[in-house]
Amino acid sequence: HCLRRTLLRRRPMKNFYVPRRRPRPRAPVEPEAPPSRLPPVGEVRVVSDATGSASFESGGTRVLVAVRLRPATHQGFSAEGRLEAEVRIVGASALDPTGPRTAQEKRLSRFVHDAVQASVQLRELPKMVVELNCLVIEAAGGIAAALVNAATLALADTGLEMYGLTPTCTLAFLKGENGKGGTIVVDPSLSEEQRAHAVLTLSMLSPGKKATQVLSTGALSTEALREGLPLALRSCDATLLRLREILLAAVEG
Repeated sequence: HCLRRTLLRRRPMKNFYVPRRRPRPRAPVEPEAPPSRLPPVGEVRVVSDATGSASFESGGTRVLVAVRLRPATHQGFSAEGRLEAEVRIVGASALDPTGPRTAQEKRLSRFVHDAVQASVQLRELPKMVVELNCLVIEAAGGIAAALVNAATLALADTGLEMYGLTPTCTLAFLKGENGKGGTIVVDPSLSEEQRAHAVLTLSMLSPGKKATQVLSTGALSTEALREGLPLALRSCDATLLRLREILLAAVEG
């Protein structure tokens, strides 16, 4: 019996089947937000001589938007109202309002104009011009999104008829180590934008969730866009709730 047990112990195991592990499903990409980052802060009725105004602060970026109405000139007469937007950045040309605008200011002005124009019922404002005077007080990332969020608050503060608000968010696509993987950051800081290989800013008209403006810089692949869009939509929904809270607080106050 002892010899038999020894032989059995020494007998090699053949055809031993090891089941292969099934690959785990890929976890959905979630927005990265440092715990120290504060939620957006906004306020309306901050400029006394404007028809409507608002300030907005997000991630260290602070902007101010004032809305003024004026009659259209003879050369610019239109049966519908017209919307104009001008962005100035402190330290660039804000100290000289009559001076030429920088390339960045012109680009931001076009973005703000195109993002909010669809939200205003300009047909109800014949022979009128709606001026958006935007000032970037501090730039720390996500400037375009902060400007549009402040602009839609200021327009709502005027009491003009609108189709809805235009919540806006920014995504930064960061590469992982050795170029593998990556992270999508919502409302990135300036340093995160500079390190990103692509940055996406999306404006939505709510209700309806129709995109009014999209700004993309860098190399953005189809796969990255497919992963980033759901995050952008959720971020715009969260921003919309915050914008409504700011307006409600102004009414109740």
